[in-house]
Amino acid sequence: MATLLEQTLSFKENKLLSKALKVQAKAFGILDIPFLLQILDNHPINKVLDIGTGEGSFILEIAKRKPEIDFVAMDHNKELIKQATEAKEKLNIKNINFIKHRFGSRFYSKKFDLVFTRFCLEHSSSPQTFVNQVFNQLNKRGVFAIIEEYWFDTGLDDEIWQKFRKNNLKTFKMKFRVDPYTPRHLTKWLHEAGFKNIKSKIAIYSPNTIGIEYFCSLILNIAFLGNQWFPDIWKKKYLKKLEQWIEKVIYGHELDPFITCVHATAIKKEHSFSKGLEEVL
Repeated sequence: MATLLEQTLSFKENKLLSKALKVQAKAFGILDIPFLLQILDNHPINKVLDIGTGEGSFILEIAKRKPEIDFVAMDHNKELIKQATEAKEKLNIKNINFIKHRFGSRFYSKKFDLVFTRFCLEHSSSPQTFVNQVFNQLNKRGVFAIIEEYWFDTGLDDEIWQKFRKNNLKTFKMKFRVDPYTPRHLTKWLHEAGFKNIKSKIAIYSPNTIGIEYFCSLILNIAFLGNQWFPDIWKKKYLKKLEQWIEKVIYGHELDPFITCVHATAIKKEHSFSKGLEEVL
């Protein structure tokens, strides 16, 4: 995968990325945390693997609430893993281990009751291989839980919001070189890997569902981070208009714009799958 997240980031870029991930974890977490906690409550899960944990703020919140469960959280970004480990020690959370590693066939000998990935599968150069490897990484009857942003036209006839969606999509497709339409193919990949009981639902993140403050901080965070990395796409003139639009339209309750994600789960059942696996991230 040739994306910005695969490259060596400078100290400043890592700080920007870490700050952005923390803001996103809080905003998306309003809906994402209950989704994952429900899985942990409804299945016999003792060991969890989090793939692409970033700076760890999201999974630390889960681990804090579930001290009886052992967590392994991995990311290939050395600086982010360092920050995650420091946060773990500061919070005195004992049931999680952060490791710097890429996920692939030679990743880990142990198996897990739950493998979880959030905004990570879209970065894979071979998502089917990624899903296949997750199948092999799970214990019998293990659960695979996935959260991915679901890109489509939200149908709001508003110039500023449509520009935001267009800029964000362009950043993903042209700069990060990821597949923004991953959820469209997810059921197929899970089925072909051998998963059963595949379920998915759409989660809607809007001022009405996660709160105005969280939603606005999420939108501004995406836009200002985009400006730092891609000023040709996220122009300062547009950022000013976006701030004014948020004050008038969102805080004025004129519109309820939204972002959507897919929350998906699948259960492992043994099968005869035996294809060769490779590093996929």
